[in-house]
Amino acid sequence: GLSPSLLDHPDPHQLCVSEQKALNLARALLRKPDLLLIDEPPPSLDRVIAGLDMALMIVTHRPEAFPEFATLTVSHGRLR
Repeated sequence: GLSPSLLDHPDPHQLCVSEQKALNLARALLRKPDLLLIDEPPPSLDRVIAGLDMALMIVTHRPEAFPEFATLTVSHGRLR
C-alpha cells in the first residue's frame, strides 16, 4: 500500500518506480477528478479506486489484467 509519508516525500526522484507511480496516482485522486487517465495502472487498481465515482481511461498492454474495467477496448486500431 501507499504510505501516507510518501505524499510529503521531499524528493520523489529518490523513490523506486512503483512508489513514484503510487505517489502520482494518490496525488491525482486527491483532486477528485471526474475523469482519470491511467497509463499502465498497478494491478491493485480495483482496490485503489473502490467506491470512487469517476470515469477511467486506462492505457495498457495487458487488458486481460483489468477485465472489470473494460467496457470498450482498442486492439490493433479497431474498437472492440
